[in-house]
Amino acid sequence: MTAPPIVVEMLGLPGSGKTTVRVRLSEELAAHGFRSIGFPADARELALRGWTGPLVRRLPDSWRGPAGWLVYRIWTGWLAARASLAAPNAMFGMYRFQRRRPSQTVRKARRAGYWYLRHVGDHALFMKTARPGEIWLVDEGFAHRVVSLFASHVGLEAPDEVIVSYLAAAPAPDLVLHVTAPVDVCLDRIRARAVWDWLRPMGAAGLAAFGEAATQAVEIARRFADSRWAVIEIDNALDGSVPALAEAVERITGTRVHG
Repeated sequence: MTAPPIVVEMLGLPGSGKTTVRVRLSEELAAHGFRSIGFPADARELALRGWTGPLVRRLPDSWRGPAGWLVYRIWTGWLAARASLAAPNAMFGMYRFQRRRPSQTVRKARRAGYWYLRHVGDHALFMKTARPGEIWLVDEGFAHRVVSLFASHVGLEAPDEVIVSYLAAAPAPDLVLHVTAPVDVCLDRIRARAVWDWLRPMGAAGLAAFGEAATQAVEIARRFADSRWAVIEIDNALDGSVPALAEAVERITGTRVHG
């Protein structure tokens, strides 16, 4: 698969272990001589591949970092705005939907539209500046955002056709890794990690309802992905134990992995 820049998205319930899989996959790719890109870690590097790069590098050391972030924010903001104007019905429809979400939806979830636009800018930046063979491993890409955009402790806030329409308008990834774990395991992991802080106002019943809504959203995304995109399922039910990622490495790199 390698040569052009490659986009690999994770899909799965919160707490399923997407970040764990992403880190492990990055290590496996590095062991086979391939470099993976991540945001925000590599954001400034990508942003400075444009004409502003040489200018920023001439600045004093203390200015170089802040200037790099400024270039990144301006460039991705402009790219997100351009993408919005290129598909106004989809973008503004998404904005209106997010504004109409129930007031009892957790505040962070109601800002999902803002983070969606940030991701639109990041995606456009990667596609514009990435070099052949570079691989972006995304644990919260367009596919996974069906959870933050449409699910909450209120329930699944959009009908199937709205979610499918959103996915159909999204840029297609080169590969989707569906990271799976039982919903009760995922909720236990959420309670044990920092993400629980912003979900705490839901209470136990609200968290269970969120888990059910997120499950529905992920199932819709998986059915859509199976019909349009390449998908590999990774069972991550055992916390801290990620199964072999040889198939994903082989699919991404086109290289046979032994052992």
